[in-house]
Amino acid sequence: MRRFLASLVVVCCVSLLSACAHTRARQELSLRLDLAEAYIANRKPQLALQELQAIADRAAGEKRYHFALGMAYFALDEPERAREAFARTVAMDPDYGEGWNNLGRVLEFQGKIEEAIAAYQRALGILTYATPELAAVNLARLHLRQGHTDEAEAMARLAVRRNWLYIPAYLLIAQILETKGDLAGAQRIIEEGLAANLDALPLKLALAENILRQGKTTEAKALFHDILKHHRGTPEAKVAHDYLDILP
Repeated sequence: MRRFLASLVVVCCVSLLSACAHTRARQELSLRLDLAEAYIANRKPQLALQELQAIADRAAGEKRYHFALGMAYFALDEPERAREAFARTVAMDPDYGEGWNNLGRVLEFQGKIEEAIAAYQRALGILTYATPELAAVNLARLHLRQGHTDEAEAMARLAVRRNWLYIPAYLLIAQILETKGDLAGAQRIIEEGLAANLDALPLKLALAENILRQGKTTEAKALFHDILKHHRGTPEAKVAHDYLDILP
């Protein structure tokens, strides 16, 4: 009986030590991934890749690892390696909207337009995708570059419906409407964006420029002065200053 109890204690201790070692290994892996993602966010892809390569043998089964690898490779101008990493990510999790969106970006960069469109559409079809406005705007811009303005406008408006605070979508819709010659419509959508984002400086500048294009110079100058007064030191204030220098 004593031998049995002693053996049981040894087995329990070994199991506990093994579990602790496994937990420590998982924690270290998570920390290395955190660090790699921080490097990517701070535009240091070389350092991110160093961290990712150091855990390659342990992280091969991690969706998060392959996504970070794709981001690092894309930032390092290695689109084929980035494509492979993002493709691996969505193969591991077909409902990973962010993975499909970034796969679409790489495919678009490589000139694989139909495949890029399919990837963006796949992202938009995932109801659990937390930031579908990104894929919608990416798809809208792709359509616009191809000269498909109606499709581009539809996707940009979808982005607004999915996230009514997403400033780039409002700016893109305004750009499309101005391309179509609908300056008043562009003004309305910018004002809608400002109603949702009262301090959105890019929208304030876009509104001033739009009003200037409509020939309302006095109103435009007032808006430029307001930007210059309340937002000194910003790129938008510099643009406003340049306008005021040349306007009568």
